[in-house]
Amino acid sequence: MLDQIIDLVKNQATSHFVNETEVPNEQAENTAAAAGQSIFEQLQEQIQGGNLEAVKNLLSGQEDGQSGELMQKMKAGFQDKIQNMGINPETANGAAENSFPQILQNVIGKFKSQDQADAGFDIQGLMSGVLGDGAQDKLSGLFGGKIGGIVGNLFGKK
Repeated sequence: MLDQIIDLVKNQATSHFVNETEVPNEQAENTAAAAGQSIFEQLQEQIQGGNLEAVKNLLSGQEDGQSGELMQKMKAGFQDKIQNMGINPETANGAAENSFPQILQNVIGKFKSQDQADAGFDIQGLMSGVLGDGAQDKLSGLFGGKIGGIVGNLFGKK
């Protein structure tokens, strides 16, 4: 799932960083990859921390993907990553404030999509991928042993 998110963001955002930001052109692809990594890392942290509801709300569009708490954490992580790549703080802040919200909306759109081409962007698949082997047992424990019905209802897509 990490590769899917990073590839999606790189494919959609690299030209944006070249044409619409002050990010140096030679760093646009790495900046786009950093955006994808920031999204995945924060989703992973939330899932591993048991905050499944926040992940579900964000990826299903129920949380404000523009200003919600999870979005703010992703944006801060992205800004830190690109500053560590040598991009100056002002440019990093501009990229985070002006570009990152749309990038995240594109990712959310893939998770919300009913298009068969987007079937790989699945909340349950993300959860299983992050939790690894025994994911059903871990999720079952989180939901009181009623994994089938509750997880199916909670993450309803596909």
